[in-house]
Amino acid sequence: MKIKGWFCISLSILLLCGCAEPKVLDRLGMITTVGYDLGKNGTVLGTLVELKIDPNAPKDVVIVESQSLTIRGILTNANKKTSRRLTSGQLRVIIYGEDMLKQGKTKIAQTLTSDPIISDMTFLAMTDGKARDLLHLKLEHIPDIGIHIFRFMEQNTQAKMMPSSTMQEVLHNHFTVGKEPVMPIININEKEGILFSGVAIFKGAKLVGKINTEQSFF
Repeated sequence: MKIKGWFCISLSILLLCGCAEPKVLDRLGMITTVGYDLGKNGTVLGTLVELKIDPNAPKDVVIVESQSLTIRGILTNANKKTSRRLTSGQLRVIIYGEDMLKQGKTKIAQTLTSDPIISDMTFLAMTDGKARDLLHLKLEHIPDIGIHIFRFMEQNTQAKMMPSSTMQEVLHNHFTVGKEPVMPIININEKEGILFSGVAIFKGAKLVGKINTEQSFF
């Protein structure tokens, strides 16, 4: 009976291993940063920063853009344009354009929480202009704009220079009575590349105001 029991357990383990979906790294496109802006005809324009894993690739990153009526549909449409399967497992930062947040229809982060691959520690931020323009920034000292923004936000958050705005924290403030979400504002700086310029204030999911960096300290 013991031998039969061990045989059944071993067979079950083998069957479970066989059900796992293989993911070959050189066939995947790791998305590190995403930007969302208002698109045409009520759509959302997504700008995806794809990290190149191939050491022989001519560029460290590739920018992919797609439009959809939903945020979830952006990734689906973007996959139609690439030879690698895009995945959000390494997503670190999400940038919203100001015009999109003024609409108050994004629900900030609720849509993203339905995707179990996206970490709830992903940073959220806003830019005064277009998120697309920020992610297309090209400077010699910034070879990977996605990783650069992540490290920029991480170190400034740890140093208490900007409010922490992970998806978890933004949603917690959104659903807590007496509290409202906030996001750091990141803009293009001609010399440094990017700059923390203020904090976006929300009422529910709608952008209602902005304060400068000195006011955000309080």
